[in-house]
Amino acid sequence: MPALPDVGPTLGALELGVLVSYLLFGVTTTQVYIYFTRFPEDDWKLKILVAFVWTCEAIHSACVGHTLYVYTISNFGNAGRLVEALPSTFDTAVLVASVITSAVQGFFAYRIYIIGGRRIILPGIFWGISTIRFIGCLGIFVTGVKMTSLPVYEKQIGWLMTSVWAVGSANDIGISISLVYLLSRQRNEIHQRTVPLVDKLIMWTLETGIMTSAWALLTLIFFVVMNHNFVWLAIYITGTRVFSNSLLASLNGRSTLRAISTSSGTIEGPISLTSTGIQIAHSGPNTTTRSFGEDKAQDLGGVV
Repeated sequence: MPALPDVGPTLGALELGVLVSYLLFGVTTTQVYIYFTRFPEDDWKLKILVAFVWTCEAIHSACVGHTLYVYTISNFGNAGRLVEALPSTFDTAVLVASVITSAVQGFFAYRIYIIGGRRIILPGIFWGISTIRFIGCLGIFVTGVKMTSLPVYEKQIGWLMTSVWAVGSANDIGISISLVYLLSRQRNEIHQRTVPLVDKLIMWTLETGIMTSAWALLTLIFFVVMNHNFVWLAIYITGTRVFSNSLLASLNGRSTLRAISTSSGTIEGPISLTSTGIQIAHSGPNTTTRSFGEDKAQDLGGVV
C-alpha cells in the first residue's frame, strides 16, 4: 500500500482550493448578472455562450464540493481514502473544466479571426491546439473513471496531465501575444485620441493572458514537484474560474471602454462604441472610418 500523505497539505489544500473556487464562482455569478443587465442587445449566440459557461461552472462547483464531502465527511478519519481513486464526481469536474477552457480559448481565437481581417490560419492554429488539449482532457477523464489508486494513476497518466497543462499554457500565451500584436498594429493607424482606448485593451490582454497561462504552469509545477499531496489539485480546481472570469471581464469591460471614450471626447469623434459594433476613424490627410462588427467590438472590449 502506498505511503499515506500528510493530511495538512492534502485535505487542507483541497479544502482551501474548494473554498477559493466557491468565492470565484460568486464573482463569476456577479459578472454574469452584470453582463445580462448591461448588454441586453448582444447577439443571442453570445448570450448562450455566457449562460453555458456559467452552467458548466455551477456543475463544476457541485462536483468539487462533493469531492471534498467524500474526503472530509463520508471518509472522516480514513486517511487511507486519500491514496484510493478520486471520487467519480471529480472526474466529471475534470471534463467540465476542459469544456470551459476550450470554450473560452475558442472565443478569443475567434476574436483574433475578426481583428485579423478574418484570416483563418492563426486562429485555426489556436483552435487546433485547444482541440488537442480537450482530447487530452477527455483521455484523462476516461482513464480516471477506471482509476483504482491515485498514486499509480499519477505515475501512469502523469505524462498526459503535464502535456495538457503545458499545451494549454502555450495556447494562452500564443493567443495573448497575437491579440497584443494585432492591437499594437492598429494603434499606429488610428486617431491619436483613440490610442488610450487601445492601450487599455493591450494592458487587459497582457494581464489576463499572463494570469490564465500562469495558473496552468503553477498546476504543472506543483504536480511535478509535489504530487504526493493535493496542492496541485487545489490550484487546478480554481483554474477554471480564472478562464470563465476572463471571458466575462472581457465582455463587461466594454462599459469601461465606453466610459473612457466619453471622458476623452472620442465617443462622438473618431470612435463610436455601440451595441452593434465599433467604428474607428484613422488619422491622416484622408481620414477614413474603419468599421468593425459586433464581434470585433466585443473583442476590443475583451482580453484573453
